[in-house]
Amino acid sequence: MITQRLMKPGRFNLALTEDAPYSVWAAVAEFDHIVITPMRLTPITGYSDANILASSIYTGVVTAKPTPLSFEGQGLEWWLGTDEGLGALITDVGGKGSGGADTLATWVTLLRPASLSAGTVTNTGTSLTYNFMFQTRREALDYVCRAVGAEWRVNPSGTLDAAAPATLFPTATTPTAVITRRAGSNNEGALNGFDVSNMNQSRSVNGYTTKVFIAGRTGDGAPIAIGSSTGANVYKDLLNGNVALERLVNAPATPAANTNAYAASMLGLFSSVRRSIDISSDTYAVPLTTKVGDTVWVFDRDSDLYDSANQIVWRGELIAPIKLRCKSLTWPVQAGMGVYARRSGGTPVYTDLTDFVQWETGATVWEVGAADSDVDLDPAQQGGAYLGDNPAVNQRNKFAGVLLTDAAQTIAASTLTDITWGTEVSDPDGWTAGGIATLTVPSGFGGRYAVSFVNIWAGDPTTATIYCIVNGATGAAGSGGDSFFFEGALSFIRTLVAGDTVKFQVTQRSAGNLNVTSRLEIAPV
Repeated sequence: MITQRLMKPGRFNLALTEDAPYSVWAAVAEFDHIVITPMRLTPITGYSDANILASSIYTGVVTAKPTPLSFEGQGLEWWLGTDEGLGALITDVGGKGSGGADTLATWVTLLRPASLSAGTVTNTGTSLTYNFMFQTRREALDYVCRAVGAEWRVNPSGTLDAAAPATLFPTATTPTAVITRRAGSNNEGALNGFDVSNMNQSRSVNGYTTKVFIAGRTGDGAPIAIGSSTGANVYKDLLNGNVALERLVNAPATPAANTNAYAASMLGLFSSVRRSIDISSDTYAVPLTTKVGDTVWVFDRDSDLYDSANQIVWRGELIAPIKLRCKSLTWPVQAGMGVYARRSGGTPVYTDLTDFVQWETGATVWEVGAADSDVDLDPAQQGGAYLGDNPAVNQRNKFAGVLLTDAAQTIAASTLTDITWGTEVSDPDGWTAGGIATLTVPSGFGGRYAVSFVNIWAGDPTTATIYCIVNGATGAAGSGGDSFFFEGALSFIRTLVAGDTVKFQVTQRSAGNLNVTSRLEIAPV
């Protein structure tokens, strides 16, 4: 069976028949891929790798062989990060980010691992200034998409797409799937009907939210950056007032410019009644016409699944279906499909498993709507890191403001010299592009800051002085050389506004040139 989930790896299992020859089952090993097409491609050697993947309705990574004749694994989303927090971790010093406000397309380029190909990315009009470190690409993509109002998708061809949900899944506006007890497996115009054998619904308002507040990052021109998003309120309380169920989301690393978009993303998860609908349909290869993430029409008046605001003609009858999103599909690997093992290489090698697959029977199970158990509604998955042990690691690496260091820089005697910063240890707000002396307070990041500068001379500077230059004028000065440790320090608290410039200069009065290493920390208070 194949299970696919929205923005999650899902899983699969596949078995071969007892008469499968050694040459077939031995051709499948860990980290190979299983490729499934809706119809057999024969001979498989007559097709290119690109054509096979373009025809695929599912591609998964083999992660286990419980027996020589059985395989288990997960979807291609697995390459972005496993549930244990494994993957191509972001370990770059300073994290991933250009230091400025980046578009969705730029972020996807930065975060896409080498194991996936570039797909189609459509910017949402909202950018994000952020740095990630010691997180998986999946966690980072989840956060970026929430902050700019987008979602991502890995296609069976191995390409990574991202866009606003309505762009990524056009069925959000106009569904093409009709699920009713009388639909049958027929098409009518642009609509696809599914033969439903079972439909169960539960309803719950646990977690229902009318408004979301985001408590964002400090130092963005306010003690706490606050964003919000309000949903339509159609329910009444005891005294006939509007139901008020407001949710506060603590997002201390979210920039002020993104708090409203982040709030809207959170509201989308909680602003409707949780309708958990388990549907079973006897339809061949459902992913051919409906994919996880699509919005579908569901109509069953006996189960209270209708919406008079929506009216469509289906099989000669006017019905009023409700729009619900498909969050998960579990479907059988059935006779008629093509099943192949793909081994990566300069030229990928395909082994046709089709003749020896234990074909599965049974219905396709749809998870439509949102249930109390929906993993997407778990608050633990709404932060910047949530897989494996990553949340704890992420907390240790949080730093607001800027932290810079500089390798040994040669300072001539009696010469006032700028300190040029070579390494951005942490610069999530984009104070500097690196390799320059002057820092600039980013737009939206005015506030009160604690500034701490320290340096160490390679020898006795005799007399040394440190100057902090703010907007071209000396803002503070301090002693630059201890006679024993050859250390200098300058610390102060000052209000800075967006656009202010800050740089440091030093001078020493020894008999010749001296090297100095420096460290600067600017943090909001």
